[in-house]
Amino acid sequence: MVGFIPFDLAGGIVFDAAIEMGATPEQAFEAATSAMTEMAQHYGMPQEGWEADLEAAAEAFQDALNDGKTPSEAFQESREAGGEAAADWAAENAPEPGTETEPPPEGDAGPGPDGGEGPGFIPIDIVGNAVFDVAQDLGLDNDASFDNATDAMTDLVQAMGMPEDGWQADQDAAQQAYDDALADGKTADEAFGESREAGSDAAAEWAAENAPEEGAEGAPPPPPGEPTDGEGDTVSGPEGAPPPPSEPPLG
Repeated sequence: MVGFIPFDLAGGIVFDAAIEMGATPEQAFEAATSAMTEMAQHYGMPQEGWEADLEAAAEAFQDALNDGKTPSEAFQESREAGGEAAADWAAENAPEPGTETEPPPEGDAGPGPDGGEGPGFIPIDIVGNAVFDVAQDLGLDNDASFDNATDAMTDLVQAMGMPEDGWQADQDAAQQAYDDALADGKTADEAFGESREAGSDAAAEWAAENAPEEGAEGAPPPPPGEPTDGEGDTVSGPEGAPPPPSEPPLG
């Protein structure tokens, strides 16, 4: 079973970052939708349920823009409509009591926030890649593209309540790898990919080095499935998504 999948949180971060970089509402919506779709595929969400979400979300987004809503308001309304559509699909296709169902595929294994094992926290990289790609498409230079992607990933990390020191280790290693790859003549996309590998490795090492000793008392991680938006308010993924059994780790 996978950990909590913050679809709306990740999608909103990508959308807002794209708008701030100068993308049109339609470009930002496409980038956010692509990122959320990649997450849905990775975590094994039913394709028909996700398609119901996307169809309702796209219609609500365009309707809201036509009604004069701001892009952010339109995106919020699109996610509300998408979540409701996904919930309706899930209710209509729920298995009969006692029916055995296949569990969704697990995410990539990786260290949890306390150094223990847990599913890899793929949304960080998906958000980063999505924002980096938008920045490149809009003609931003390589440094600005990297900085915007890092800012978006940082927003997600902070909203999920992940350890600040662990994320700093990720960022330091990622920046170095990115600069080295560009200096070696790699493309911007190749450099960003190498930066995420290096950052994830550094975060995993930090988590292992700072894992509490067995039996030691430590601050508990944020409640699974209840990330915040940075202002104390909780956020959630689309209704009908798998329940959050564990807290996702860094990287």
